[in-house]
Amino acid sequence: MSLASYQTAPPRVCIINNVFKSCKVAVFALYICTGDYISCTINSEFNMSKSILKLRAQALRGRGKGIREIVALLGAPLSTVSYWCRDIILSQKQQDRLIKKQKDRAYVGRLRSAEVLRNKRINATQRLKEQGIKEIGRLNDREMFLLGVGLYWGEGYRKYEMVGFTSGDKDIVKYIMRWLRLFITPNNDDFVLRVSINSSHENRVADIERYWSKITEVSLSQFSKPSIVVAKQKKVYLNKDSYYGTLRIVVRRSVSLHRKLMGWIEGVNKN
Repeated sequence: MSLASYQTAPPRVCIINNVFKSCKVAVFALYICTGDYISCTINSEFNMSKSILKLRAQALRGRGKGIREIVALLGAPLSTVSYWCRDIILSQKQQDRLIKKQKDRAYVGRLRSAEVLRNKRINATQRLKEQGIKEIGRLNDREMFLLGVGLYWGEGYRKYEMVGFTSGDKDIVKYIMRWLRLFITPNNDDFVLRVSINSSHENRVADIERYWSKITEVSLSQFSKPSIVVAKQKKVYLNKDSYYGTLRIVVRRSVSLHRKLMGWIEGVNKN
């Protein structure tokens, strides 16, 4: 759909559970851009760094260690260790081991009850996720347009007069590239990309650029010199080779388009 069509497009109602207006799609997109969205994603492909202590606690729990055993080994608070390990399901053999170590019969009941509650919570989480997917359904063109405006509102360039967007989440990058091609420019040559990575991954620049080139379907020749961030890492990654930094997307010669985009954002904000 062309840009011109949105100058005269009538307001529409987005049917999501027959409640929300279409402008709310853009506001929903702001939530996607927040840290809360990322931190609440369970088993996401987006590889967030975790502390060594947390990784050790989870590894010990995975081997069947009791929460109090882990606390004694690591010196971390009981409540913290319990939270870190809340989604790790123990096998029956591991449960039996912990039960044998306990003389208190009440512990057996608490352990089994905890496993039942954990399974209920995990199943409820999956059920609610599937319900959410069903409620969203298939987006029409105008809903896709508004969702992209909301994403840009949260992570796009507003201060500088050019269309630009930065993210490290591959799914958000895929969507915003689709949106840019639909509503900003269909010309692939208009995009200039740049990766930004920690200096400890400088030897992986070529692999990281190939990764983002595949995600965006933009030629490697359109990547500018990477930005290397020199910082002392205090965290470790679950899989170092799956770290891909962040990607900056800029549209060439986009001053006028940027001004119109600011109008779209203001239009959403007035609702």
